[in-house]
Amino acid sequence: WTDYINSTDRTIRGARVSPGGAVLDSPPVPVSLITSNRRPSLAWSGVVHMAAWYSGSSFYYVARSDSQGNLLDSPPIQIGSDSAGTQPFIAWTGSEFLVVMGSSYRSITAAGVPVQGAPVALGVTPQAMSCAGTSCAFTTYSNGALRLTPFNASTKTLGSSTPIFTGPGRPSSVVWDGQKFLVVHGTDDCRSSETPISWNREGQRGPAGADGSDGAQGADGAVGPQGERGPAGADGVDGT
Repeated sequence: WTDYINSTDRTIRGARVSPGGAVLDSPPVPVSLITSNRRPSLAWSGVVHMAAWYSGSSFYYVARSDSQGNLLDSPPIQIGSDSAGTQPFIAWTGSEFLVVMGSSYRSITAAGVPVQGAPVALGVTPQAMSCAGTSCAFTTYSNGALRLTPFNASTKTLGSSTPIFTGPGRPSSVVWDGQKFLVVHGTDDCRSSETPISWNREGQRGPAGADGSDGAQGADGAVGPQGERGPAGADGVDGT
C-alpha cells in the first residue's frame, strides 16, 4: 500500500496476512522508500511476490519479496516511464510476471530480470487486467462501450474485444473465477448520486435442465378396524 507520510512523501509498504487475518509483519516491510510512490499492484508466482507501482518522478518500478516477507530487490527495479502516471497492473502468467503500464507492457522473470529491453506498445490502455495462465483479459473503454479484450501472454497478441456495457466510461475491474472472467464496473444512474454496480460474465449461459420425472404413487392406506356387532333381534311370536 501507499504510506502517506506527508503531502509529498509516499512510500510503498507491505505486510503478509495469515488466512485467519493475523498480520505477520509488524512493522510492515518497507518495499520502497523513494518519495512520491503511488498506485501499487501485487502478484504472486507461487515462490515470490512482485509489487509494481508508479513514482511521481514519472517512473514505474517493481520489487520482489519472498514468502517470509524478505525484500529481494533494494533498490527497486525501474522498468518504464510515463508522465501520465497511470495505474500499473501485474499478473503471474505461469512463467513470468506481466506488467502493464498505461498502453505498454513488460515481462519480468521470477528472478527479477526484464524480458524485453524496453516497454512494448500494447495497442490498448487497460482499465484492469486478470490472467488465467497465459490467457489474460483487459477491460478497456472505446467508442462508448466498456469492452473485454483478450491477450495471449505467450504470443503477446491481442484478440477481438467484446462490448459488455454501453454507456459513459467508468472504472472497472476483472478477475478470473476458475471458469470465466467476471467484470464489475460503475454506471451512471440519474436516480441517485450513488454509483450502482453491474456484473457481467464473459461466456454463455448453459441450457435449462430437463424436467424432473413424476414421483411414485403412494401406497394404499391400512384397512380400518371391524365395526361392533349389533344387538340380537327380538323373538318371534308363537303361532295359533
